[in-house]
Amino acid sequence: MNAKLICACIALAAGAAQSYAIRPAWIDETPPKKQTYYYRVAQATAETEDKAYTKALISAICTSAFAADFPVDMQQLLRMQEDSVLVALSQFVNIPLNVVCRHAEKQVTAAGYKVYILCQVASNANVSPKYSTFNCRLSKEEQ
Repeated sequence: MNAKLICACIALAAGAAQSYAIRPAWIDETPPKKQTYYYRVAQATAETEDKAYTKALISAICTSAFAADFPVDMQQLLRMQEDSVLVALSQFVNIPLNVVCRHAEKQVTAAGYKVYILCQVASNANVSPKYSTFNCRLSKEEQ
């Protein structure tokens, strides 16, 4: 009886998300920077997995733009629909970005999904890097 109660408490304390698979290491330990690109993890929560993915992608683009000192009008973006935000960002933020991994968790306490994405982002917006293949399960690049 006590063992069941302890297990239930541990499950609740572990968080309010149910993962489709084991949580990948790249979520907590971003892979090391390379000569021409670096890795960025973005996350978002929404009522559907696709909407959470779109929000995570917007977050990755915006944070990469801020890091590269691209001017981003956040007030304008906040007034737009999510699909329009991606179009607007692609028009004035020209940073090569490659989504290599995606991990989704179904929220238990609130309806919806939390999606994490791992992106390879160019260190220099004027140079399109040659990205390496990334193994999402092993959380490392392949040669």
